[in-house]
Amino acid sequence: MKRDKGKVLLLFTGGTIAMKKGLDDSLDVTDMLIEEHPEFSNIIESVQDRAIVDIEFLFNIDSTNVDVECWQKIGKTIYEKYDDYDGFVVSHGTDTLAYSASAISFMLQGIGKPVVFTGAQLSLKNVYTDGTNNLINSILLAANYDIGEVCILFGTQIIRGTRGRKISAFDLQAFTSINSEPLGTIGLFFKLSKNVMWRKDILGINYRDQFDSNVVYVKAHPGLDSKMFKNMTADARGVVIAGYGAGNVPERLLPDIFEVVEKDVPVVVCTQCLVGKIELKMYKVGSSLEKMGIISAYDMTPEAATVKLMWCLGQTDNLDVIRSYFSRDLVGELS
Repeated sequence: MKRDKGKVLLLFTGGTIAMKKGLDDSLDVTDMLIEEHPEFSNIIESVQDRAIVDIEFLFNIDSTNVDVECWQKIGKTIYEKYDDYDGFVVSHGTDTLAYSASAISFMLQGIGKPVVFTGAQLSLKNVYTDGTNNLINSILLAANYDIGEVCILFGTQIIRGTRGRKISAFDLQAFTSINSEPLGTIGLFFKLSKNVMWRKDILGINYRDQFDSNVVYVKAHPGLDSKMFKNMTADARGVVIAGYGAGNVPERLLPDIFEVVEKDVPVVVCTQCLVGKIELKMYKVGSSLEKMGIISAYDMTPEAATVKLMWCLGQTDNLDVIRSYFSRDLVGELS
């Protein structure tokens, strides 16, 4: 399912590839980018036979500062320009890229076109940069293939947006697919998996951009005590606990977790492990969590579980509805 030459909107949001200067509305945005990064002209030239590329700067920030408003700006831009392009590429800083890819996945369910998140470990100015190949491959994927979902392209892997995790601060293959095979790999050619959601399978975009950022992420560790847990979760509207293994937490915290649950605050437990899923019935502590009404994240990544809870709370405060959302695979986030 491939097209000869597609039209792509390339959105810059910051990170190592993005321009450093302030924007000047009197200049063409592509010229501005080339002025800051002359190497970018080679990228545009290399894809011109297979893609028509428009460029837009949404914001230029370190991705550690990305928040819900940033997600909404990305999602709104894609939604409003949906009919004008065959695909979209989002250039994004790597530190929170997995969160943003998950957020856009939930926000634009049924997207029906490729939305490709990418970035770089090294600036375009660096002779060893991975940014050039990542951008070229992302543009070609968005322009020439009928993928109908949000994905992450980094190095040699194409990963579902809700399955990606950054696993290295320094390796050029910085992201991997968790508990799911990649959507594709890149060598001399693109090799796509049978698990890809294709354009023909999509019924229509469902745009829901509300998130509740008042969700606390707590990682279980041997030093976590009752006082710390209570302080962290006191005013939260939702809590995600990254438990050990199949979903275990320190037994001393059970009364405090129950106290949160009793306030009708959704508490989700995910695993800290890179491989595996939540199985609360396996151990005594996990069984206790299940009995008190903890929500299982199954095999979701911590990033996807956190963003999904933020998105759920943006739609409803009905705990039963939130449980229902978490029991279902909405955008490929769980098996």
